[in-house]
Amino acid sequence: MMRLGMFLSILAAICAASGASEVRNLRGANATENYFRKSFTLESKPRTAVARVFADTGYELFVNGRLVAQLSEWANVRDYDLRTFLKAGWNLVAIRASNRSGHRGLAFELSVDGRQVVVSDGSWRTFPEERWGWVLADFDEEPRHVINALRPLGANVAMPV
Repeated sequence: MMRLGMFLSILAAICAASGASEVRNLRGANATENYFRKSFTLESKPRTAVARVFADTGYELFVNGRLVAQLSEWANVRDYDLRTFLKAGWNLVAIRASNRSGHRGLAFELSVDGRQVVVSDGSWRTFPEERWGWVLADFDEEPRHVINALRPLGANVAMPV
């Protein structure tokens, strides 16, 4: 299995070479569990849609209110085909990120039809506790809690090996 530090370095190099936005490690206010949301718009239904997710030490990934994946392990970098979950127009990614000890954070990247459309950055919304309906489109995101968007991944990020 690829070590996390190597993955982060490779991902940072790919982003830099392609001119894509830099994926950032996100941390919410809660040391053990945070709820992240990001909405975005697609011009058309995607032909390809690949998401890459990492959360220390586990996560639940939802797209447009539907559960895509649930993992509870430290080495959890995974790619997911999101074609069937995305639609033309408004879309929502929601992630419950959990942490049992040590470092914590969430990294996410979504490429649609070969173009990067969403990355984890300071524009995401986060909540330190679960709220009813947080994975749904009509959820009231206010008040917004502060997200700590750390350095770009691979930029001298100290991660356990």
